[in-house]
Amino acid sequence: MSSKSAIVIIIALSLLVTIPTRFAKALTTESPPAPTTEAAPVMETSVTDTDMDGVPDSEEATKDSDSDAIPDILESNIIDSDSDGLANNVDPNDDGDLTPTSEESISTDTDHDTVPNYLDSSSADTDHDGILNVSDTDDDGDGIPTAQENDVIGTTEVLQDTDHDKIPDFLDTDDDNDGIPTIDEKKDSDGDTIPDFRESNSIDHDKDGLPDNLDADDDGDGIPTKDEVKIIKNGVVLEVDTNDDLIPDYLEPNNKTSNTPIYVALATSILALLLMMSQKTRKKK
Repeated sequence: MSSKSAIVIIIALSLLVTIPTRFAKALTTESPPAPTTEAAPVMETSVTDTDMDGVPDSEEATKDSDSDAIPDILESNIIDSDSDGLANNVDPNDDGDLTPTSEESISTDTDHDTVPNYLDSSSADTDHDGILNVSDTDDDGDGIPTAQENDVIGTTEVLQDTDHDKIPDFLDTDDDNDGIPTIDEKKDSDGDTIPDFRESNSIDHDKDGLPDNLDADDDGDGIPTKDEVKIIKNGVVLEVDTNDDLIPDYLEPNNKTSNTPIYVALATSILALLLMMSQKTRKKK
């Protein structure tokens, strides 16, 4: 081997070792800093939006848009419990029964299903089982007790709506809108602590070929879904959203995956190219 060829190979090997490190350092210095300093205000924001409707408590604390004796701070502008086209915060009769919300105690829950009477109709029978919703512990008759499909903490209205169709899960017979009735999805196929009726069989968030209901790591970030959600009472899943961007952690990659392997591959390609050039130089001689 000629001295020139040896020098070329040495340079290539040097590149193989140093390129990944240099690029990794560049990525480290150029990438946005970890949101450690922003964590506090983010969490504060989520805590001060009691009804989780995107409007801070500071803007709703003194308002009662529908004059139903329940302040906007406790009534979502997203959820429409009786599907009448009016969000709860502007609907004087949230559950669409014969009794105005103002005449239904916010703390009364006749059937003890975690849904207070003002959200649990005394005239509707959603599942047509002969039991009015206000006395029915499974309002939609999907086999999942209302208490396990709803998330109402104390007297605060935070109605679970998995498929974001404005129909709360406790009144929705297909919670995840995947075409399979909730009553047929009680199991947890991927063992990630989220039951199938909350995970669609037609959505694949990380594009790995596995639908979410069969994927133990829904966002493909290397952290199992079960480690990115928190289970609270009654088996209701509380979607943890660390950076408060409205995407729960278990559906959002953590963005901490190293890019070094990419540059190792790049360095290897450069090495191969330099070796080929060296061989051509020897042949010419």
